[in-house]
Amino acid sequence: MAINADINASAAIAQSKLNIADATTSASGYQSAADKTKLDGIEASATADQTDAEIRAAVEAATDSNVFTDADHTKLNGIEASADVTDAANVKAAIESFTNSVIVPDNIAFRFGNDSNLRIFHDANDDWSY
Repeated sequence: MAINADINASAAIAQSKLNIADATTSASGYQSAADKTKLDGIEASATADQTDAEIRAAVEAATDSNVFTDADHTKLNGIEASADVTDAANVKAAIESFTNSVIVPDNIAFRFGNDSNLRIFHDANDDWSY
């Protein structure tokens, strides 16, 4: 039986009586509860096309993001390749660059010669040995 009549706007009609399925990616229909929940979780004015600069700025602004920044890169570029603070040539060059004297903390021993046959040591009690 078909009814061809105007329906009052305040009429209550159950969805099951209308025979309308949930919407799919290829067909119109009612919005499912899952789709409604998903849409509610998207922030207002959200876009899926953030630029690299926008993404980088957002990540760098995060606390403890551990991002390798341009400043980190610049600092790293200032360190010589294979730098080693225990490298004899680097230590020698650093010592030779002093023009007056070298101040060494107490309880440090200097060893000279291939066999370390000369050793100079000074402690906090003004005792020394060689």
